[in-house]
Amino acid sequence: MTASLILIVEDEWLVAEEHRAILEEAGFAIAGPVPSVARAKKLIESEVISAAVLDIGLGGETSAALVPLLAQRGIPFVFVSGYTASDIPQDLRHHKMLSKPVWAAALVEAVRNMLGVQPTALARHQDSGTVPTQREAR
Repeated sequence: MTASLILIVEDEWLVAEEHRAILEEAGFAIAGPVPSVARAKKLIESEVISAAVLDIGLGGETSAALVPLLAQRGIPFVFVSGYTASDIPQDLRHHKMLSKPVWAAALVEAVRNMLGVQPTALARHQDSGTVPTQREAR
């Protein structure tokens, strides 16, 4: 069985690497991480992306520009952002949003939910701890 390919769009290298490591550990294949809309579009157009994890603010641009392309291709996505609710553009507020710093378990659960994937027995065992672990990348 081929692992689902998850696109990560994040301009902060440490955060991008943290998200990559978390999702790879959960068994997902990763496209990127990429820090810009242009590079994300290239991957969306050239790869079979199963879902996307998007930072909103990308150093002078926003990932909102990717929403129409993702929707056109039927690719589910979640925003992971340090923005407060009032900072999020109005047209993006109805999309699934995780706040930074994001717990590893919350990120994996969000991706699994987008894909309709049930955790494996091993993942259920790993996720059953009373306190989820968060990788400290900052």
